[in-house]
Amino acid sequence: MANEPAIVLHLCPSASVGLRLCSQEPVLDDGEVLFLDLCRKAAHSVRCQRFMDLRTTLQAAAHVSSVETAASFSDKDLARPEFLGSFVCLLRLLHFGFAGPPRLYARSSTELSFDEAWLLSLLRAVRYDDADSVWFLLTRRIAGANAHLIRTQCLVLLTHIQICLNSVDANCN
Repeated sequence: MANEPAIVLHLCPSASVGLRLCSQEPVLDDGEVLFLDLCRKAAHSVRCQRFMDLRTTLQAAAHVSSVETAASFSDKDLARPEFLGSFVCLLRLLHFGFAGPPRLYARSSTELSFDEAWLLSLLRAVRYDDADSVWFLLTRRIAGANAHLIRTQCLVLLTHIQICLNSVDANCN
């Protein structure tokens, strides 16, 4: 894992977000940058909290996705702990699915880790209702005991996060 290639992000003056992948990938859209930033913020939060067992994590994830309502989210609401709870639960579930914590860089980092690129690919697949890609991405990385529960809850949380991000985009435009 120490020799893992990183994808470097550069400033792009023509993009409203300002991030572009070196490998001539398309510019990350506002929702993807917001998703990445909130994942990184949640990763820092998870590192500062005590560890939960899988059962408690699954219960928290189910509670978070049922309590949050996407219709009322705006940019100001993203700082609310309830919204960040979806990201925290997602990262905790991925910790169990990956048999270790996902590697996410600091919020100020200009690089993208493999796990961050994987999460963005999964978010895109959820956004475009690409069930085959979602299934492929989840089954290739999440295996072992309780894999079905973890994959299912990850998909529920990602769908919920995508709805919330769409709501934020709609409120900003």
